[in-house]
Amino acid sequence: MTNQWTKNADAILKYAKQQNDAGNPFPVWGTCLGIQLLAYLTSNYNSTIISRVHGDDAVILPLTLAGESYLFKTFTSAQT
Repeated sequence: MTNQWTKNADAILKYAKQQNDAGNPFPVWGTCLGIQLLAYLTSNYNSTIISRVHGDDAVILPLTLAGESYLFKTFTSAQT
């Protein structure tokens, strides 16, 4: 918890929890390293919950959009 970035994320997460507890929806989004950081923070700073994954370097998977939701309609034009 010595990194300023981690301290800031922790403060935002605590604020989001307070707001949610008060009935004010305050979603928090984490992508890639962000979700790892959220896992670390919500686990009471337990770094053993995150482990290195081997064997997935340079894997490119296709993005398949399905369904009728707004998100899928928004990205329909991005499909090739």
